[in-house]
Amino acid sequence: MDLAKPVPGRKHSVETALRIALLKRQGMTAKGIAEQLKREGEAISIEGVESYSKRRRKPSIQEGLRVRLKKGG
Repeated sequence: MDLAKPVPGRKHSVETALRIALLKRQGMTAKGIAEQLKREGEAISIEGVESYSKRRRKPSIQEGLRVRLKKGG
């Protein structure tokens, strides 16, 4: 029985991506978001924030935001 090879690289947290997207919608910069997340106990660099904001992730993040905003969460 062959097992599937894992995809290399770090797995992104959907919750962190949603939090970053919400902060970006409030007009915060990548530096401001990184500082806010650090205050909340999540260590992430400015480059990490920018990585979460990449174009290829936006459709899924935007859909997640719509669902959350509809639920009121």
